Amino acid sequence: MYDNIRFAELGRLLEVSESQAEKIAARMIGEGRLKGCIDQVDGVLTFEGGREGEAAAVLQGWDQKIAAACQGVNAILEEVSKSHPELLAPE
Repeated sequence: MYDNIRFAELGRLLEVSESQAEKIAARMIGEGRLKGCIDQVDGVLTFEGGREGEAAAVLQGWDQKIAAACQGVNAILEEVSKSHPELLAPE
């Protein structure tokens, strides 16, 4: 778990742009689903409560959902590559 994370890294983990990651975090904070603060100057999201409490539970759930989505995408890509390897060949 993280105490803080740069939006560039969060974007990489979520496979979205840095600005999209910041918008997602801001929306979650505004909706009360995430406790933390945004440092726009340094591009960092700092979680309140560290590894304990509600923020950790939200992050753990988020992490599990991201992992499940990635596993699903990987399984689909493996099946596509078996059936149609030309679709995944680099151009």
